[in-house]
Amino acid sequence: MRLLAFMASFFMLSSIGSAEVHVVGAYDMTFKPEIIQVSVGDTIRWEYVSGTPHTVSSGDSCRWDGGFFGVVSIVEPVYEWVVPEDAPAVIPYFCAPHCINGMVGTILVDRPCNEDRDGNGSVDGEDLLLVLAGWGDDDPSGDVDGNGIVDGEDLLLVLGAWGPCS
Repeated sequence: MRLLAFMASFFMLSSIGSAEVHVVGAYDMTFKPEIIQVSVGDTIRWEYVSGTPHTVSSGDSCRWDGGFFGVVSIVEPVYEWVVPEDAPAVIPYFCAPHCINGMVGTILVDRPCNEDRDGNGSVDGEDLLLVLAGWGDDDPSGDVDGNGIVDGEDLLLVLGAWGPCS
């Protein structure tokens, strides 16, 4: 019984220890890097580097979606967010004061089923539409293989994984 408890503790601690911290700098009008690849349980740490105060606001098209929100400035130089288990595969975010100037970023969440681009637990028509909508572009929501362009390889990966994620 003690051996079983020890093994359970060991595996729990080893899985906790595998989480990473990803640092994103908030510069005058840009996040660097603009696109980051993370896993569930990882921490994203935005650090103020330069410019006026910035926000880190989840959402697209300069509209907050109700997810995470933080401020980074000289006074509050760091904002951290831990990627939850139910995070979608693609999370756009922006700086509210500078979004109109293009201060946006993208979080790509590795999932056991990376072809599930919308994070609904199944590879289906919605994922296929994300690939087709980004075709020929560097749109991270459709770039399944992470090579920087949405193309036939991404399409084949989605079709090959069709169905529920396991």
